[in-house]
Amino acid sequence: MRPVLVTGRRFPESGAVHQILVAFDGSYHAARALPLAAELGARPGVELTVATVAASREAGQEILAPAEAFLCHHRLAPRAHIAVGTRASDLICELAASMHADLLIMGAYGHAPVREMIFGSTTERVLSHCGTTVLLQS
Repeated sequence: MRPVLVTGRRFPESGAVHQILVAFDGSYHAARALPLAAELGARPGVELTVATVAASREAGQEILAPAEAFLCHHRLAPRAHIAVGTRASDLICELAASMHADLLIMGAYGHAPVREMIFGSTTERVLSHCGTTVLLQS
């Protein structure tokens, strides 16, 4: 599938992207977004942050390890951010706002589609509450 760009309220007028946040939960769909993050993150002047939401720092480090390895393999040195908590959508939106991200890259689906049907999709909540432009990869 091709990526889908959803323009947020704060897309830079110049179209220049300098701060990219990659939300990574360890899922297949999140991993499919990494090549796109590597391509965009390799552009001059771009800072890349890969982030996850986990129950503990240790769990977050375990989740982020494959994403960091992938991006490092592509000669990138992303910043890593672990948010400890359970409301992934809120924490992702807060991080995107606090770092003034120009672009948020994430997989279109997460770990548990059944859970998302019952409790609501993290992707859906990010799209409806985050002012940052989002690039979804399914």
